[in-house]
Amino acid sequence: MRLLLPFILLSLSLSAQDTHFHFKGIPMDGPLNEFVDQLEEAGFELMEREKDAALLIGDFAGYQECIIGVTATNGGKEVFGAAVVIGDQEHWADLSSDYFNLKKRLTSKYDHPTDHEEEFAGYEPPSDYLKMQAVEDQECNYYSTWELEDGEIELSITEDGVILRYWDKINYTLFMEEANGDL
Repeated sequence: MRLLLPFILLSLSLSAQDTHFHFKGIPMDGPLNEFVDQLEEAGFELMEREKDAALLIGDFAGYQECIIGVTATNGGKEVFGAAVVIGDQEHWADLSSDYFNLKKRLTSKYDHPTDHEEEFAGYEPPSDYLKMQAVEDQECNYYSTWELEDGEIELSITEDGVILRYWDKINYTLFMEEANGDL
């Protein structure tokens, strides 16, 4: 029995490491082409596909006409990331409302973020116009991150709008190993 326990614990830890993160209920595992095909089956429309990335458009989490970007390791071998751009808002009130709505929903599902910041770079712009100008100038530091067992989610405000990024832990590690091999 003493010899069997370490093997059981080792097999449990190895099986936990084989779990991939899900995006829209689809495991972030396998080739880019297969992942994109599954997104198309889920109602997204392919806009562009390259060797390591694809862009799609569709509805996501109650938001219409979102842009979905999917990235994969070298040659499209393994999907490791997906990003969702939620509309391009023209007013701070709308942009921040989208951010805080999604943050509330993610917190409800995944608990409190493991990291977050919600401020402008050293000052608080006094008007909607100046807040949007700070967003354009990349002086808006609004983000929340959820580090989960199988991956990570980051919600942020950028000059492109509110962006949700999803990373699969296993395949992102593979990607980084490949990228670091170039250094």
